[in-house]
Amino acid sequence: MASPPYYHPHGLSPDPSSLSLSPSGPRYLFFAEASSRMNLKTRFTMVCRIAALLAACPVWNPWTAAGQNPGNWAWMGGSNIAITCFGTPACPAGAGHYGTKYQPAAWTLPGYRTSAATWTGADGRLWMYGGYGIDRKGLSTRLDDLWVFDPALGTHGEWTWMGGHSIGDPIHVGVYGTQYQPGSANSPGARMTAGVWTDAQGRLWLFGGLGPDANGTVGLLNDLWVFDPGLGAHGEWTWMGGSKTILPCSYCGVTGVYGMEYQFDAANMPGSRIQPITWNDSSGRLWLFSGVGYDSVGNWLELLDLWVFDPAQGAHGEWAWMGGPNIGVHADSAGTYGTQFQFGADNIPSFHQAPAHWSDADGNFWLFGGVDSDSARVSGPLNEVWEFSPSTGAHGEWAWMGGDSTITYFGPAGHYPGQKGSFGPKYSFGDSNLPGARAFASTWTDSKNRFWLLGGDGVARYGAHGNLNDLWVFDPSMGTHGQWAWMGGSPSVQCDSGCRGRTGVYGIKYRFDRANAPGGRTTGQTWTDAQGNLWLFCSWGSDSAGNVGALRDLWEYRFLSAQTIDFTPPSTATFGTGPVTLSATATSGLAVTFKLVSGPGKLSGTHNATLSFTGTGKVVVAAVQAGDAKYSAATAVRGSILVVKGGA
Repeated sequence: MASPPYYHPHGLSPDPSSLSLSPSGPRYLFFAEASSRMNLKTRFTMVCRIAALLAACPVWNPWTAAGQNPGNWAWMGGSNIAITCFGTPACPAGAGHYGTKYQPAAWTLPGYRTSAATWTGADGRLWMYGGYGIDRKGLSTRLDDLWVFDPALGTHGEWTWMGGHSIGDPIHVGVYGTQYQPGSANSPGARMTAGVWTDAQGRLWLFGGLGPDANGTVGLLNDLWVFDPGLGAHGEWTWMGGSKTILPCSYCGVTGVYGMEYQFDAANMPGSRIQPITWNDSSGRLWLFSGVGYDSVGNWLELLDLWVFDPAQGAHGEWAWMGGPNIGVHADSAGTYGTQFQFGADNIPSFHQAPAHWSDADGNFWLFGGVDSDSARVSGPLNEVWEFSPSTGAHGEWAWMGGDSTITYFGPAGHYPGQKGSFGPKYSFGDSNLPGARAFASTWTDSKNRFWLLGGDGVARYGAHGNLNDLWVFDPSMGTHGQWAWMGGSPSVQCDSGCRGRTGVYGIKYRFDRANAPGGRTTGQTWTDAQGNLWLFCSWGSDSAGNVGALRDLWEYRFLSAQTIDFTPPSTATFGTGPVTLSATATSGLAVTFKLVSGPGKLSGTHNATLSFTGTGKVVVAAVQAGDAKYSAATAVRGSILVVKGGA
């Protein structure tokens, strides 16, 4: 097997074993493309001349070493003013602009919504289905509309209405068709808070949620669907399992069929539920954990059962119950933590409502925060970090990886309990960094296997409680067990007569800027695009004027590439002999401009500028490249010219 390539910050390098490590030789910083579980800094520091010279090696930075800078936000669409009529009988301010089905347009825009199913297709387009929101007529209802946003269309991306109905009353039932057979008329019906996955083919898998069954009875569902954008003219749904009907009673559901633990069976099926936690493993299997719904004996309780669906099992895929109790738990049930950082067959988190969750490149599942009970059965927002490894032990095991197992901060009067955030310096990873306890955050996983978290309802740096707008990233390969870095937003909330989220800083539409930041908010609809940039649509929180309400704004967080400037002016010049032409280049290929910093000089023009001298002495000039939508601003490079008298 060929050895993996090795890199240093300036490009591809030879295998370190072939280097001559003479004391006067070059210093390189290397890493091997290895498992994401290996400490990232260890990969970068595999060879750095010799051990005695490590102190002279360049300072390691995970952003610049990857040729990437932290990104900036840009407001990309929708309104910067909150919708205050959401939930009323008529709310035209939040109504959807549907246009013509299948035809993109710059003015089309989905209505405000929450709890929708979102995913990124194999072609990089951003899809969204259903949720609870506002239809074309301004009615707040459960939705069954299907949308896609293409960032490459038009000037700044365009939405297309791809299916379902533009009017939500009467509520639209599921159209199941024939099981396992796709059809252009099939539809899961109007629903919210379903479990979702995206497979390697860019298909959406959807399980359960709250909505009407095939007969129009509204309740908790346990049906399994797949949407394939490549089928038919515009994509088609297929009903893959579960029941298409529930009992005709309010918020009823279907009892789970658990079968034998760890054994796949065509008869197995999780019970109906809302808010399940989902992830994909490295083998393409779909995992489901927890939620609120129906257990094996028909109780409607909080659930801690763990399931996996393998599309390759049997004729059409099968479920297996992989752990956790098959009987529901009560809200004050405590988790089993074990020893921190150690996997154990008996470990399991308590029920977590609305936690942040993600899976890493090795198919391991991570969970952060949520709201419920700690190890002492104290209820509140949590800051725990858990990891589930499917390959550990006989059938996978949990480990408590960070945060606090007990809530020790109860805050001032009128505030919820929950641990405060520990921020550290911005953009810097550290073992002691940790977001404050929270639930209902907006989350992403980027193309470099890092997990991102924005806001949520939780506890700020100094213990105040409210809608947060802090941006964090967790890298599982940093440190020994993964590390957090605070990347933007405010560490605090605004408190006067009461506490509320920070006001959004929208800036100029479509312009990326370090000063921009979404306001304090919860429960956004999120995507990661084909380039690894992060998208956010619709939330509940603070607008550009500090008003709190339903937000129908579209944001993009774009990662910027680093660039450097090469500028070497002449060291000396003679006064009275004419101007000097300045020239500099940037690694981005963008034009470089010049600024006179000090001294007896005068600049004419900006690119390939001419510098004339008004006297003798030292003239200092800076070469500047401000960056664009792809590149961050380069560090300005200064050059000095000593101007001397002529004829000496």
